[in-house]
Amino acid sequence: MPDPRIEHLEDFTAHEWCNALIFDPSITHVHKRHVFGKGHEWNSLFTRSLFTNDAIRAFLNLYKPGKGQRRAVDRNSIVTGEPPKFRNVAPSDYDKELRRRTAKEDVQHNLTDPEAPENTVLVSMGGELDGGIGRLHGGVTASLLDQAMGALLMHYYESSNATTELRVKYLKAVETPCILKVRARISREVGRWIETAGWVEDGEGTVYAEGWGSFVLAKLEPSAKM
Repeated sequence: MPDPRIEHLEDFTAHEWCNALIFDPSITHVHKRHVFGKGHEWNSLFTRSLFTNDAIRAFLNLYKPGKGQRRAVDRNSIVTGEPPKFRNVAPSDYDKELRRRTAKEDVQHNLTDPEAPENTVLVSMGGELDGGIGRLHGGVTASLLDQAMGALLMHYYESSNATTELRVKYLKAVETPCILKVRARISREVGRWIETAGWVEDGEGTVYAEGWGSFVLAKLEPSAKM
């Protein structure tokens, strides 16, 4: 039986603001949900349970490393590669990351820096994730923030991670169906302890929710040292 899960990326490409985001040269990694066979996929909430034509119709993760890094944009291809794999993920510079964690320096990040690392989750929401009639369930909003933040840390620290705290301030009801972008940035780091901030927005400047998260990075495994 064929897999019914299809990313309806046409939901994004029909909007100029989505195209501007997808083909932004400062966003160097664009990937879809990583779908494995049943029983072999992590994050199955997004890759299986909510992956329907009436829930999350389309999903893209867009990572901006900042610090002046850019990519050569190919407008014939939306996706730049595969997402990071949850299992066996390890820092490319193991020794550098080990030193950073061991030092446990309290580093504050500037959330307004235009060249700060940022992760964006772009989603097309159907009508089966509502709380009130025609309004997105608040728990889904929180899950999107958690997803964007965790993916940011996966890219930036090249490490799996676990959420320890998530706070959400709801500012405006989200009417469905809709397209949302969920942005996340790092606000503070102390060794394995990382704090983040995030925003749920549309393409016209409306902010529906703000979030603040705390995460702990997975322990470094000596066997992962290259």
